[in-house]
Amino acid sequence: MTTTPRHPESQDVAPAQGLLASSRAMFEYLTTAVALSRDRTLLSVIRERGGTSADRTVIPFGRTGPFVHLKGDEIDRCTIDLGLGDADETAHLVDLQALLERDGPTCDALRAAHERTGFLTEVAHWLRAFASGGDAIARDTFRAIATWHPLLAVESYRQVAHASAALDVERRELVTAAERDEAPPQALLSYWALIHLIGNAALIATMGGEHDWLAGLARSLPHGGNWTPSFVLVRERCVRLALRAGWAAAAFGEAVIPRYLATLLPGVAPLRVFDAVLGLSAIGVRHPGLAKAIGRELGSALAYVQAAATGEERLLFEAMARSANLVIGEPARARRWAESHARWFLMNGDEDCAHATEDGLFPVIVALAYVVPAPADALFPSAAQLERLPIRRRPTHQRARQVLLRTGATSSSAEPAHRWVN
Repeated sequence: MTTTPRHPESQDVAPAQGLLASSRAMFEYLTTAVALSRDRTLLSVIRERGGTSADRTVIPFGRTGPFVHLKGDEIDRCTIDLGLGDADETAHLVDLQALLERDGPTCDALRAAHERTGFLTEVAHWLRAFASGGDAIARDTFRAIATWHPLLAVESYRQVAHASAALDVERRELVTAAERDEAPPQALLSYWALIHLIGNAALIATMGGEHDWLAGLARSLPHGGNWTPSFVLVRERCVRLALRAGWAAAAFGEAVIPRYLATLLPGVAPLRVFDAVLGLSAIGVRHPGLAKAIGRELGSALAYVQAAATGEERLLFEAMARSANLVIGEPARARRWAESHARWFLMNGDEDCAHATEDGLFPVIVALAYVVPAPADALFPSAAQLERLPIRRRPTHQRARQVLLRTGATSSSAEPAHRWVN
């Protein structure tokens, strides 16, 4: 029993409605889980009203999960998939939603838990920062949400889908207005919130060890399309988001390797090549057993692409190949390089991820050797660091406009943006 969301291309609700629905589900899941973790009285009532005295109890959040697994009157773990979470057939299943719909004592116990622990405001604050805080979410806040990632993973991926669909609707008109310096600050702030929501949600969706549903999602898409799990963030050409794209792409593993390789054809847009190199390098770091084969196939595909390229574009592809070779072939050296530049990545998160250095390396690709093995919360600054970041002294809407214009203005290779991206 798995809970696999449909891909954005098959969503049948408006993006704004989809975002609202998934946000409500995440709030419900989080508040219920925090209540269960902080109030043993509530747990006792649920077990009693659910008719079980078994040591192990499983509570589904929704018809097909996710699941909270209890051991006695404590939460043991949370899982996306019931089969992966509890092989013990003696575990008793308690339908909490059904109890809340028909059982007064259970409703009263949950209400009392809310009042005793006072966490509703706390959870609302977490999710507000997660969904609309842009880059102003601190590590502790992300960690508080990420603690419950198995409960939030599928809804988080739905947020990625709906937010990316919303961006597709808004981008062209907003870029045109930004180029004329006529974009309303509120529209730019909305764009900023959406792209960072995608980054935050992509991390939550790909955390932990339950990745079969991600592989199933990737394999369910029609062959011949250009979808990859990272491009929705890479296309924003922002260091902060590209690092999160690589971290998340690594979780999809072997299932998306053919999709990345399939994009590497002569004449392909440079940012598509960058996306493929980023995604494949990240997978090679996360899955060392695949690294040698990835390096071999990526090297062959890039040589094919480079042969058809000329001028600066060829130099860009050579720098991408050099960066991937370092990450996949010499990960310890790449990690040392990335660690020595960690402060730069923190201080320059708004910068263009698609720029190569003078020594012919793409910093974001090389950084994967350090970033991918790290926990997801390492991609966020501490609250103290957040306050000291120089880039945050600029008005947020101005920073948003600068990033947005890179998706619709001249690229670093002096090519028109449609050539760089499409």
